[in-house]
Amino acid sequence: MVSRSIFICFVVFQCFFSFAQNKVLTDYKIIGNQTGLSQLNTTQLKEYFKGKYTLWNSGKSVKVVLHSSQSQHAPILSKLIYNTTQQGVQKYWLSLVFQGRANPPVFLDNDADIVNYVNKTPGAIGLIDRNSSCPSNLIIQFK
Repeated sequence: MVSRSIFICFVVFQCFFSFAQNKVLTDYKIIGNQTGLSQLNTTQLKEYFKGKYTLWNSGKSVKVVLHSSQSQHAPILSKLIYNTTQQGVQKYWLSLVFQGRANPPVFLDNDADIVNYVNKTPGAIGLIDRNSSCPSNLIIQFK
């Protein structure tokens, strides 16, 4: 009975892992408010989301918006951007903030909350599902 439970857990894990592997960053929209950017490549996107830059060219502070652990996108984006788990992302940011190298990101539960926050916050950048709606002036294109 125990080995059957382990097998079922393994199959569920494999299915989830396969799903996450098939997702790519271009399955998401980059959105930003007054960032001065019209497009980003994958490397640049990861650098902003990893806190490499704290200011936009305009002088506004970079405000990273991430999916919280309540979001279905959190584990996928954690793997795609940070190559770790959601818990690993939280530890990563805790370390940066503790060292004084970055401001903490904002964690929100869903795409609608992320769009709302980015729309109201100059310098904010986030990722939402490409099928989620948002004002066209917030969209930053992938190069």
